[in-house]
Amino acid sequence: MIINDLIINDLAVFNLIQSYSHSSDGVIYPMSDGSSIKVSPDHGDKLTTTISGSGICPAAIDGLDYSVDMIIDCMQQRSISSASNAITIPGIIRPDQAPEGFAVVDGVPVLTNSSMIENVITIDVVAGNQGYIAAWLPRLTMLCSKPDQSKDITGKEYSWSLTGIETTAQI
Repeated sequence: MIINDLIINDLAVFNLIQSYSHSSDGVIYPMSDGSSIKVSPDHGDKLTTTISGSGICPAAIDGLDYSVDMIIDCMQQRSISSASNAITIPGIIRPDQAPEGFAVVDGVPVLTNSSMIENVITIDVVAGNQGYIAAWLPRLTMLCSKPDQSKDITGKEYSWSLTGIETTAQI
């Protein structure tokens, strides 16, 4: 896991989980009369990510500047399915990790040779396929909240969680 060129220590990430959600669905607010309203954002579809980890040492992420955008090299893949073997991947792809292409054969994704030109992955054609899948690790520019951190004194395990939202919609 890399945040603004800071590589999170392996001892701080024995358990590492990253999840994504979209902000375009809006937020549901309960009203005092028992009803609810949904407020949709007018800023476009932006991705929110939460990264949580735990290990036998702290993550050492207190020194990051949470008042400015951060570059997050994600470790959770995103994916797109298509009937075409040429798939445009939205946003920025981690430069140190090549995207993967799969052909779906008999309902099972099969890792297949592929090539990249800019943000288009071209997956080798497989006879009898039912479609194709492109999977990649994104590089996100995000504004993050300060992390939640805790320590289990009895188990000597440090835990942390960091949430951020894209500052530019690239989904």
